[in-house]
Amino acid sequence: MYTMVGVKRITFLMPENMSLKETRQIIRNLNDTIRSRFNVSFAEVEQNDKQQKSTVAITMVASDHEIIKTAFTQISNLIESLAEIKVSNEANDIFRYENEKETLQLS
Repeated sequence: MYTMVGVKRITFLMPENMSLKETRQIIRNLNDTIRSRFNVSFAEVEQNDKQQKSTVAITMVASDHEIIKTAFTQISNLIESLAEIKVSNEANDIFRYENEKETLQLS
């Protein structure tokens, strides 16, 4: 059995935001929502000082890459349903750990 690690990076715009405080509130709410529904880690990794743009990383560990792929699809659908966020870039990677690391690309 393998250990699978998924990493999802999402850059999104919040064009209606007028302040950094609003941006942080949206990120905090997004973090709480995603982590309450999925067994993932969530971190803001870039543009954390911008009021209308942010990049987050979401990670998940599982024994099967299909579990990660399904969760990442559901997370994408959830984020795209939010009116205050517009996704501008998204990338997914799944790594399989055995004796050596091997990368699987999501389509």
